[in-house]
Amino acid sequence: MDLPKIASPQKEIVHLAITIEEEPLASHTFIEFLVVDRRSAYDGVLGWPALKEVWAVTSIHHLCMMFFTERGIAMVKGNQPKARKCYRNALQKIEKKEFNMKFLEPKKV
Repeated sequence: MDLPKIASPQKEIVHLAITIEEEPLASHTFIEFLVVDRRSAYDGVLGWPALKEVWAVTSIHHLCMMFFTERGIAMVKGNQPKARKCYRNALQKIEKKEFNMKFLEPKKV
């Protein structure tokens, strides 16, 4: 089945140095990011390769991420009310565009 194609934005891969958390429990590494020319509610997204690179363990339920550093285990915690407000504000700034997409039902075995 052919799906309608969505116009592909300009994209580029860059390697950036990132620091997670603050000293003394900081993790420094280089992460590969795919940069796309699209408006988004996010500044960046860390995928599984980046999380693996810093040995991170995430908990969506607890809204936190733990990772190893040279001086022990560090934890980054989120704030759900602030995250919702920030996300809502970012979405309001994004131009609304229509996309033609089809969702496929999983095949029954």
